[in-house]
Amino acid sequence: MLSSGPRITRGHSCDFCQQRKVRCDGHRPCSTCLRNGQECIRRIRPKTQGRKNKDSAVAGVADHLARRLELCERALQAHGISLDDRGEPDKKPSLRLTNSSRSAPEGHLISEKAQSRYVENPLWQGLTTELSRCSSVADESESEPLQNVDGEMLLFRSSTPIGVRSHHPETPQIFQLWQIFLNNVNPIVKLLHAPSTQQLILEAASDLNHISRPMEALLFSTYLCAVASTNDETSRRVLGGSRSDLMTRFSRAAEQALINANFLRSTNILILQALSLYLLATRQRYDAQTRWLLTGIASRISRAMGLHRERSLALLPVFEREMRRRLWWQILIMDSRAAQLCGVAMTADSYNFWDTERPRNVSDSDLSPLMQELPRDRPGATEMLFCEIRFEIGDCMRKLAAMDHQPAVGTMDERMIAEERAIDTLEGQVEDTYLKDCDPSIPFHQLALYLARSSVCQMRLATRHPRRCADLSPDDRDRLFSLGLQVLTYDNLTYASHDLQPYLWHVGMSFPFEAFILVVTELSSRREGVQVDQAWTKVDQAYHDHADLITASKTNTLFFALGTLTLRAWEMRMAWMRRGPILSQPVEPQSVARLRALRGESRVPSPTPVPVGGPPMLPSAPGNWIPELDSSMVGVETLDASAMDISQIDWECWQNLIHEHVDLF
Repeated sequence: MLSSGPRITRGHSCDFCQQRKVRCDGHRPCSTCLRNGQECIRRIRPKTQGRKNKDSAVAGVADHLARRLELCERALQAHGISLDDRGEPDKKPSLRLTNSSRSAPEGHLISEKAQSRYVENPLWQGLTTELSRCSSVADESESEPLQNVDGEMLLFRSSTPIGVRSHHPETPQIFQLWQIFLNNVNPIVKLLHAPSTQQLILEAASDLNHISRPMEALLFSTYLCAVASTNDETSRRVLGGSRSDLMTRFSRAAEQALINANFLRSTNILILQALSLYLLATRQRYDAQTRWLLTGIASRISRAMGLHRERSLALLPVFEREMRRRLWWQILIMDSRAAQLCGVAMTADSYNFWDTERPRNVSDSDLSPLMQELPRDRPGATEMLFCEIRFEIGDCMRKLAAMDHQPAVGTMDERMIAEERAIDTLEGQVEDTYLKDCDPSIPFHQLALYLARSSVCQMRLATRHPRRCADLSPDDRDRLFSLGLQVLTYDNLTYASHDLQPYLWHVGMSFPFEAFILVVTELSSRREGVQVDQAWTKVDQAYHDHADLITASKTNTLFFALGTLTLRAWEMRMAWMRRGPILSQPVEPQSVARLRALRGESRVPSPTPVPVGGPPMLPSAPGNWIPELDSSMVGVETLDASAMDISQIDWECWQNLIHEHVDLF
């Protein structure tokens, strides 16, 4: 017979019955506890405890899966792929490439003291918490005893630290080199905050045996830049050694100091500044290909540190943000120019991966490592004047590059008009924002005036360049000739000013070859007149200011070609002038006489034909590459005004020579 007591379900037995694993009858007390003399206790347990735990676990898994799905979608978007028709299960997802103007993927910055690591790959973003806890951002500032062994190369050298203590100059010379750097280099590049860096140098100079490796690398890079910005006379008088010897000494020491600091794996801001200054000082040392690879290293290190993403910089103090912006924009200029010299296309897509704001137009005195808020841009000229103008020009050049890579719309004339409007806007912006407040009596302001106006002229010349225009009208030729003369005028003025001598280390790397070639080529068909006389004066002055155009012409194919083109143009003029009175014949420029003397010629023989399709034919020289030239030839005596106009010149051949034999900044 069934018991009349309450039905006991699982989980409702008393504690004693549960412990003995016997059925409880549900009475209070139960019969089992009465028989054994035990206190009958039954604890009431929550009915939904297990389900809540299960629901919480399910929710956690769902959140994790949603996070992973979001990362996968962002990874697809980062590679230009979007998923369509996601709500229709009967259709397969279709993949398509998105527009090239897509926004760059966001990343995450992991910062620890002077080090920072930027994680942009979606696969790594899920590990940001773990990365933040670990010490993957190593501190390269530890100083250890080093041995004194010399080295030769920046890359592929043994990673074993080698001492460079003996390569430091004496303490008074350290301060002299720093002052030269402040006068000649700092206004041009503005990579460092002079007041705070000077304090670091004072501390380092007081005990060179115990300075950190990043600081030592920065010291040698500043030494190297200072020497690179001087001439041999100044170097001997101030530093007690020839410029070439000091360049060799400090460049090798800077390379070894960078290796000692493990610069290829470093995320230390001082080391990246040191590497950037080293690359600026050694521009002439490397060919275009090697220089592009080295600037690429600096660019990729800066991306690893998050310098290319404004959102990552927001996690840093405002002073650190601004210094990283300055560094990024300088590296961007270096890498872009090196890529152009290497023939690497810089399209609009080349600039989509970064969004770092432009540095503020403020002086170093407006900034402090302890500041909580950045000052606003100051109107007019500040210590950033030269850099700000370059940034404006760079922005305009990127816009012109974007126009060049857009699908052709309208005629070529309409496209050129649009480009010229962009240049007009640039010119107005630069003049109104920066140049109107410049004082020409201040050398630094004078340099900025010449740079800005020369750059605008060169951009206008590039817009109407013969490479782009098959047929040039006489008015177009006159305008191009005038623009070319303006560019040469600014170059002449820069070298004529004694106050601008400290900046010639930079100006000398930016010789306007295309404007020079265009002017000399046009002089081949312009015989007389005031403008022609002025043009020959400017060409002669350019040869005087840039002596390498003559002295290095035996080993540099481009320089030899320029010399030959100049001699031909002068001989054509003289052949024309011989038809008139002897007293009306012009005086031969000194550069023409020097070019002839260097080649052992009394004058260029008139009957020698001149190639129209490319640069003048060059004699064979050891180690020189001689380009294949157009076979169409014409004698000097029979050459008329249209036989050698600029539209017939093979500009691609000249461009190849410029890229192969000159390292421009």
